[in-house]
Amino acid sequence: MPDPDKQWMTLSRSRFPWEQEALDLVFERFPAQDNYRAWANFEFIADDGSINEVDLLVACPQGIFLIEIKSNPGTLRGDTLSWTWEHEGRRKTVENPLLLANRKCKRLKSLLVRQRAFKKEAQPFIEPIVFLSQPNAKCLLSGVAVNNVRLTTREHEDDLPRTIRTVTLNGSKYFSRTVQESRPLAFNAVRVSVPNILSRFHWHRCGRCAPRSASPRPGR
Repeated sequence: MPDPDKQWMTLSRSRFPWEQEALDLVFERFPAQDNYRAWANFEFIADDGSINEVDLLVACPQGIFLIEIKSNPGTLRGDTLSWTWEHEGRRKTVENPLLLANRKCKRLKSLLVRQRAFKKEAQPFIEPIVFLSQPNAKCLLSGVAVNNVRLTTREHEDDLPRTIRTVTLNGSKYFSRTVQESRPLAFNAVRVSVPNILSRFHWHRCGRCAPRSASPRPGR
């Protein structure tokens, strides 16, 4: 059901049902507070001319988080450089998606810091997160590769490293690794600057559809 109290803006509905389901899941658990803002499913053009797709950007008291959604089923193994998915006898190896998400963070930051709202504010830190939205996915990443990875469920919580969190936790904790590690955020500057950047590119959105009014919730 729509919740007008949630500061959530969807720029376009995802073309992929599994990705939209992941966005809906986060939306359901998103705090209805004025200091929690989210922008879902949009694109921006970086200084180098690249078009960057963003699944979800969240600004909250704990920081700014760029969330990359991965909905692969099966078992995930890998390290900081590459991930390998195994499912039904098939294996697929890809670059660790956190690396791409981190590059998007840096490109978006370079646009944010030039906004007027940041003239007297510290430069924002945007933290990349990879959200494994498939409930049955099994994460067996090694070492620090598990950092900045989030799951939908935690059936064996005691067996997982503390750096792995889920989106089922209340409030801010499903984004930040720990509250103690939170970084200060010029929230008002972010709140003003992100819409300015998006309007500059005429709501340039994933799917390259014709412009339309943004919706306050996913799926609209």
